[in-house]
Amino acid sequence: MKRLVLGALAVCGKDLGALVRSPSALVAAIASLVGVGVPVLFANQPRFSDYWAAIPAAMTVIAPALTMGVWADERKAGTESFLLAAPVPELSLSLGKFLAVYAVYLSSIALTLVIPLSFSALVPVEPGILVSTLFGLALFGAAALALGQLISGFARGNLVPFLATAALIAVLVSAHLVPRAISLPGLLERTLVSVSFAWRFASFARGVVDVADVAFFALSAAAMVLLDAARLSSRRWA
Repeated sequence: MKRLVLGALAVCGKDLGALVRSPSALVAAIASLVGVGVPVLFANQPRFSDYWAAIPAAMTVIAPALTMGVWADERKAGTESFLLAAPVPELSLSLGKFLAVYAVYLSSIALTLVIPLSFSALVPVEPGILVSTLFGLALFGAAALALGQLISGFARGNLVPFLATAALIAVLVSAHLVPRAISLPGLLERTLVSVSFAWRFASFARGVVDVADVAFFALSAAAMVLLDAARLSSRRWA
């Protein structure tokens, strides 16, 4: 366990240094959050709920921007082979990279807190709803970023993982809307609703922290990180 944690922290530190030196992904994440927040803030009747309702759409840009180069950049620079040759567990490599992009994501949320906090000057905002929504945003982002990281591992350039991640997150965000458009069997309808990132996130935005929603995002993120580690293992021993 100690080796796993130390390896993950070493990889995380390396990637964080690279992200700090080239903060374009952080800038893109902040721009996306500001882009959906400012129009709502300056609307005729600004509502706190409208800002959070727009976040899932923004995630189709934020997650791909932060994760498209996680593995693609290593492969392009020729450094992936050095990582695979290092005496570090595959899970440490995958987890370390995830923690790096997740730290940048949380930083973008912190840097744009001025937007939701500005609503409190215009309309009443319950502190409990603000806290639960931020918690949900952290979980939502974890699942989306882990998915993007996994996709990045199968591509050589940055464009393909960006578009693939954006498309898949768009599907997951809007899955709950499909039953509203067409009639589906009950089981399929419930499945589409239950896997919808936006539907799961909506509970947090209402101030409700449901254990099922927490487990869904947390387990989704963990599964993607483990799948990424399994992919690395297959490459290491291929």
